[in-house]
Amino acid sequence: MERYTRYTPLQEINLAAKLADLRAADYHNALFLSAIIELLIEKKLLTREELQAKAQQLDEQPFAGGWTLADGCSPWDAR
Repeated sequence: MERYTRYTPLQEINLAAKLADLRAADYHNALFLSAIIELLIEKKLLTREELQAKAQQLDEQPFAGGWTLADGCSPWDAR
């Protein structure tokens, strides 16, 4: 039998607001990272190919729990 947590309307509003804040922070972080990458490429400090190769290398490295992003799982998945 599954358990569900019941929230009051105010708690639900607070959760929705927190989610909105996280989404906004994620957007701004992605935008900032994209700007840094573009500047590094424009200044010829790295190439897109080098960046793609490094991303592939990091994607294949296992994290502390032994999982990789390439596995399509995360440490939060049920084991």
